[in-house]
Amino acid sequence: LVGSEMCINDRDTSVYPLYLENCHGFSPTKRPVDNPSNAAFNGEITMVDMEAISHNAMKQHDKAGQHMAARAELITTWHAVGRGGEVKFNNYSDWHFDSYMCVADTGWIDVKESNSHAMAMMPHRRNYKVCWVHAMACFYAVDAGLWRNPKEEATCAQSLFPKLHAVTDRTVTKRLTKNIRKYIPPEVSDSVRNSFSSRSMRKAALNFMALHPVTGC
Repeated sequence: LVGSEMCINDRDTSVYPLYLENCHGFSPTKRPVDNPSNAAFNGEITMVDMEAISHNAMKQHDKAGQHMAARAELITTWHAVGRGGEVKFNNYSDWHFDSYMCVADTGWIDVKESNSHAMAMMPHRRNYKVCWVHAMACFYAVDAGLWRNPKEEATCAQSLFPKLHAVTDRTVTKRLTKNIRKYIPPEVSDSVRNSFSSRSMRKAALNFMALHPVTGC
């Protein structure tokens, strides 16, 4: 059941998958409660998705903090099916324009496998809240994502997220988890909130790919 506590690719149920949208069919509404015997818990789970997290981050755009940067880091990681700390390695020098897809290929460093691969970033066809292109535009326009201080110019001018450059992978993973939980709707209980982490994005993305296999031509 996509959007519930079930996960196809991981037996560890202590971390719930974080989907882009917890929709029922083609309806833009949240999914109905899955388990009547645990209605409150399951109902809260369906309130947590990347759309809600992105929406709450955008609502904070005029307050102190790099909210658009946090949103861009999360959405980039989700669409890349990335592990928690891998987003820190994204670098403009690895980007190129994919003339077949007509999108940006940002590349991706797979830390566990010690290799890199292509990563075409597609715009979302109908929901700007979970669209990578929209997230990057907001990051650039609101949080000055293209600006570099003198130290960053000297050490990480080509880094997509220069604030992550000098910290460890583990610190980036903790940052993503912290931001996921911070932007989860406030009415969600701590027990459900703490069931989501940076791993939740990769788990959901893997499930989504398993349900929607891509065929070549």
